[in-house]
Amino acid sequence: DNTLRFIHEFSGLYPYISGIMFCCFGSIVWIMMTSLRVRIIDEIELLHLASPELCFKKLTDYKRHYGLIFEFNKRLFNGFSTVLFFYILATFVRTINNGFEALINFKQDLSMTNAVTTLLQSSHSLIYLSIFCYISHNIREEVFFLFFFFVKIFS
Repeated sequence: DNTLRFIHEFSGLYPYISGIMFCCFGSIVWIMMTSLRVRIIDEIELLHLASPELCFKKLTDYKRHYGLIFEFNKRLFNGFSTVLFFYILATFVRTINNGFEALINFKQDLSMTNAVTTLLQSSHSLIYLSIFCYISHNIREEVFFLFFFFVKIFS
Protein backbone atom coordinates (compact mmCIF):
# COMPACT_ATOMS: atom_id res chain seq x y z
CA ASP A 1 0.00 0.00 0.00
CA ASN A 2 2.77 2.45 0.92
CA THR A 3 4.76 1.45 -2.16
CA LEU A 4 1.85 2.10 -4.50
CA ARG A 5 1.16 5.45 -2.85
CA PHE A 6 4.84 6.43 -3.22
CA ILE A 7 4.84 5.42 -6.92
CA HIS A 8 1.65 7.40 -7.51
CA GLU A 9 3.05 10.51 -5.80
CA PHE A 10 6.40 10.21 -7.56
CA SER A 11 4.77 9.77 -10.97
CA GLY A 12 3.01 13.09 -10.39
CA LEU A 13 6.30 14.76 -9.48
CA TYR A 14 8.35 13.18 -12.26
CA PRO A 15 7.56 15.78 -14.95
CA TYR A 16 8.37 18.59 -12.54
CA ILE A 17 11.63 16.98 -11.43
CA SER A 18 12.71 16.38 -15.01
CA GLY A 19 11.65 19.92 -15.90
CA ILE A 20 13.79 21.34 -13.10
CA MET A 21 16.73 19.19 -14.21
CA PHE A 22 16.26 20.39 -17.80
CA CYS A 23 16.22 24.00 -16.64
CA CYS A 24 19.42 23.48 -14.63
CA PHE A 25 21.33 21.65 -17.36
CA GLY A 26 19.92 23.91 -20.07
CA SER A 27 21.04 26.99 -18.15
CA ILE A 28 24.52 25.50 -17.79
CA VAL A 29 24.73 24.89 -21.55
CA TRP A 30 23.47 28.40 -22.26
CA ILE A 31 26.03 29.96 -19.90
CA MET A 32 28.85 27.83 -21.36
CA MET A 33 27.96 28.85 -24.91
CA THR A 34 27.56 32.51 -24.02
CA SER A 35 30.93 32.59 -22.25
CA LEU A 36 32.55 30.82 -25.20
CA ARG A 37 31.06 33.39 -27.58
CA VAL A 38 32.32 36.30 -25.46
CA ARG A 39 35.81 34.75 -25.18
CA ILE A 40 35.97 34.12 -28.91
CA ILE A 41 34.97 37.64 -29.87
CA ASP A 42 37.31 39.27 -27.33
CA GLU A 43 40.37 37.15 -28.09
CA ILE A 44 39.95 36.97 -31.85
CA GLU A 45 39.86 40.73 -32.20
CA LEU A 46 43.13 41.01 -30.26
CA LEU A 47 44.85 38.03 -31.88
CA HIS A 48 43.86 38.90 -35.42
CA LEU A 49 45.80 42.14 -35.16
CA ALA A 50 48.86 40.43 -33.65
CA SER A 51 49.17 37.14 -35.55
CA PRO A 52 46.73 35.54 -37.99
CA GLU A 53 48.33 32.09 -37.49
CA LEU A 54 47.83 32.22 -33.73
CA CYS A 55 44.31 33.47 -34.32
CA PHE A 56 43.54 30.46 -36.55
CA LYS A 57 45.00 28.07 -33.95
CA LYS A 58 42.84 29.61 -31.21
CA LEU A 59 39.77 29.37 -33.45
CA THR A 60 40.48 25.69 -34.04
CA ASP A 61 40.63 25.15 -30.26
CA TYR A 62 37.39 27.05 -29.81
CA LYS A 63 35.80 25.01 -32.57
CA ARG A 64 36.67 21.85 -30.61
CA HIS A 65 35.17 23.36 -27.41
CA TYR A 66 32.07 24.30 -29.35
CA GLY A 67 31.81 20.73 -30.64
CA LEU A 68 31.94 19.35 -27.09
CA ILE A 69 29.30 21.78 -25.86
CA PHE A 70 27.14 21.05 -28.90
CA GLU A 71 27.42 17.29 -28.24
CA PHE A 72 26.40 17.81 -24.60
CA ASN A 73 23.50 19.96 -25.78
CA LYS A 74 22.41 17.27 -28.23
CA ARG A 75 22.50 14.59 -25.53
CA LEU A 76 20.60 16.88 -23.18
CA PHE A 77 17.79 17.39 -25.63
CA ASN A 78 17.74 13.71 -26.62
CA GLY A 79 17.44 12.72 -22.97
CA PHE A 80 14.71 15.18 -22.05
CA SER A 81 12.83 15.50 -25.33
CA THR A 82 10.26 12.78 -24.67
CA VAL A 83 9.50 13.92 -21.13
CA LEU A 84 9.31 17.57 -22.17
CA PHE A 85 7.12 16.73 -25.17
CA PHE A 86 4.54 14.99 -22.99
CA TYR A 87 4.78 17.70 -20.35
CA ILE A 88 4.25 20.45 -22.94
CA LEU A 89 1.42 18.49 -24.54
CA ALA A 90 -0.27 17.99 -21.15
CA THR A 91 0.24 21.66 -20.29
CA PHE A 92 -1.27 22.74 -23.60
CA VAL A 93 -4.32 20.49 -23.18
CA ARG A 94 -4.71 21.51 -19.52
CA THR A 95 -4.55 25.19 -20.41
CA ILE A 96 -7.20 24.88 -23.10
CA ASN A 97 -9.38 22.78 -20.80
CA ASN A 98 -9.00 25.25 -17.93
CA GLY A 99 -9.83 28.14 -20.24
CA PHE A 100 -13.07 26.51 -21.34
CA GLU A 101 -13.90 25.54 -17.77
CA ALA A 102 -13.39 29.12 -16.59
CA LEU A 103 -15.50 30.40 -19.47
CA ILE A 104 -18.31 28.00 -18.57
CA ASN A 105 -18.10 29.05 -14.92
CA PHE A 106 -18.30 32.73 -15.91
CA LYS A 107 -21.26 32.13 -18.23
CA GLN A 108 -23.22 30.03 -15.77
CA ASP A 109 -22.47 32.43 -12.93
CA LEU A 110 -21.22 29.61 -10.78
CA SER A 111 -18.60 30.32 -8.20
CA MET A 112 -16.12 33.02 -9.16
CA THR A 113 -13.65 31.25 -6.91
CA ASN A 114 -13.70 28.20 -9.18
CA ALA A 115 -13.12 30.32 -12.28
CA VAL A 116 -10.25 32.25 -10.69
CA THR A 117 -8.67 29.04 -9.37
CA THR A 118 -8.90 27.50 -12.82
CA LEU A 119 -7.24 30.53 -14.40
CA LEU A 120 -4.48 30.50 -11.77
CA GLN A 121 -3.79 26.84 -12.54
CA SER A 122 -3.47 27.73 -16.22
CA SER A 123 -1.11 30.60 -15.49
CA HIS A 124 1.02 28.30 -13.32
CA SER A 125 1.38 25.86 -16.21
CA LEU A 126 2.07 28.65 -18.70
CA ILE A 127 4.86 30.03 -16.51
CA TYR A 128 6.62 26.65 -16.51
CA LEU A 129 6.09 26.34 -20.23
CA SER A 130 7.53 29.80 -20.89
CA ILE A 131 10.63 28.99 -18.80
CA PHE A 132 11.27 25.84 -20.85
CA CYS A 133 10.79 27.73 -24.10
CA TYR A 134 13.01 30.62 -22.95
CA ILE A 135 15.93 28.35 -22.09
CA SER A 136 15.56 26.33 -25.29
CA HIS A 137 15.36 29.50 -27.37
CA ASN A 138 18.49 30.99 -25.81
CA ILE A 139 20.47 27.79 -26.37
CA ARG A 140 19.30 27.70 -29.99
CA GLU A 141 20.31 31.33 -30.54
CA GLU A 142 23.81 30.73 -29.14
CA VAL A 143 24.23 27.58 -31.23
CA PHE A 144 23.23 29.39 -34.41
CA PHE A 145 25.40 32.40 -33.66
CA LEU A 146 28.51 30.32 -33.02
CA PHE A 147 27.79 27.98 -35.93
CA PHE A 148 27.47 30.82 -38.44
CA PHE A 149 30.48 32.56 -36.91
CA PHE A 150 32.65 29.46 -37.45
CA VAL A 151 31.24 28.94 -40.95
CA LYS A 152 32.10 32.53 -41.84
CA ILE A 153 35.61 32.28 -40.38
CA PHE A 154 36.54 28.84 -41.77
CA SER A 155 35.08 29.25 -45.25
